[in-house]
Amino acid sequence: MNTSPVQLVFMLEEESAGHVLKRLLPRILPQYVLHIHMPPQDFITVEPESQSHPQCVLTCILIPHNGRGDLRKSIPIKLERWRLSDTLFIILHDQDNHPDCRDLKADLQHLCRNSTQRPLIRIVCRELEAWYCGDLDAVQKAFPGFDASRHRHTSRFRNPDIIVEPSKQLKKIVTGFTKGKAARSVPEHMEIEKNTSVSFKQMVTGMRNLVATQTSTAGH
Repeated sequence: MNTSPVQLVFMLEEESAGHVLKRLLPRILPQYVLHIHMPPQDFITVEPESQSHPQCVLTCILIPHNGRGDLRKSIPIKLERWRLSDTLFIILHDQDNHPDCRDLKADLQHLCRNSTQRPLIRIVCRELEAWYCGDLDAVQKAFPGFDASRHRHTSRFRNPDIIVEPSKQLKKIVTGFTKGKAARSVPEHMEIEKNTSVSFKQMVTGMRNLVATQTSTAGH
């Protein structure tokens, strides 16, 4: 394994996505030393549980934007100006009301057309809170007044990725739910491998494959 630092740059729509990833990354990539930085001041270091083998160091930079318009303007600029080697880019974009996530992904790929970088692009179907709907037990742990068993097997939550405005649905049934509070509390309890959101699983798998490929080849 290559032990030289690898940099992951996450381009995100909003700050709440940064708070979610900051809490999930140590469980998505548990075998790496992680330096997680969300500008301007938020910085943590997470050591892997096992120290039996040389560890790759990942610097994860979480860059929130002021919504999708700001993110889309930023993508080609950052790809052009980011000159550090061993840098991987990950773009996380909500589907929201877009009719087809594949067309949305193709549109984002078009924004990257003039760059030598080929970012990993993942579409959140339909918005970030759908990932919480894929793990209602985590919602219950973050908001103890909520009873996950009453909703887990209902038709509405069977497929989290097709829920229209999942943040509004959660607000209806979870006392005290806000996007900001949930972004800081629910991810602490989420079980990566048990989440039923397909877009969440694709994000995890894509990120793991991207990092594994980079860390296995960068040292050669």
